[in-house]
Amino acid sequence: MQLKAATTGITEIKDLQIQSPIQCLLIVKSGAAEIIDEAITLSLKTGGAHSKNVIPLTKLRRVAVISQFGQGYQQIQQMGGGVVQCSFLLELSDYAIAISGSDYLSLDLTNLVAASTYTVYGVESPVQHRSYNEYNTLTVTGADAQLKQYQVEPAAKLLALSNNAALSSIRMSYTNGTEVSYTPAELSAIMRQGNDVSFAADIMIEGDALNQTLQGGGTEFFVLPLTGCRKFDITTVGGIDLTVIQVITRNF
Repeated sequence: MQLKAATTGITEIKDLQIQSPIQCLLIVKSGAAEIIDEAITLSLKTGGAHSKNVIPLTKLRRVAVISQFGQGYQQIQQMGGGVVQCSFLLELSDYAIAISGSDYLSLDLTNLVAASTYTVYGVESPVQHRSYNEYNTLTVTGADAQLKQYQVEPAAKLLALSNNAALSSIRMSYTNGTEVSYTPAELSAIMRQGNDVSFAADIMIEGDALNQTLQGGGTEFFVLPLTGCRKFDITTVGGIDLTVIQVITRNF
């Protein structure tokens, strides 16, 4: 379902209201470059003017990277004539979000490139549920090396940590008494094991048979399941901020 027709010459889309049950957002950009600094905010507005943060203000590509470990993907293609087409599928729920009555989703896209064209789609699903994925985001400042401990909510399903040399290690404690710890090198191996190709930049050039670059694993984020995890401890190296995102299933 198309939510916003192909639009050029804008730097933001504000309060795009979605009143149909959708499971994913598909953002398609055509321009001189892929989606890099574009930002997204998504809120669920329910009866009585209550607002719930589904995706707080963050880079759109962050959500796409995390989504591909669920039901999303990234695709970047060189279309010829210097045009790059970028398609990001963002997972909003395990099912279509069962919006009804006066409920609606409010979408903001900012930091758009005026010279590029953007199209927005909402992907529907025959199975609906009154739940959504909350992308709970925080930042561990990089002023000094730190040890931070976080409790995990029972409804949390994914943990994403920025792969930017800020992380020293993570220790995860589970409800069955087991503890595991990982270094960035180990996390990179786990990402490649579970997600062989996370980013495929199709740089086909007219006349070439194939000229393609593939990057596997967690090129921008390490993503781990939180099922059965009750807490995790993060140790940073200092000097670089670390983004920590928990994806939590919320009912409404």
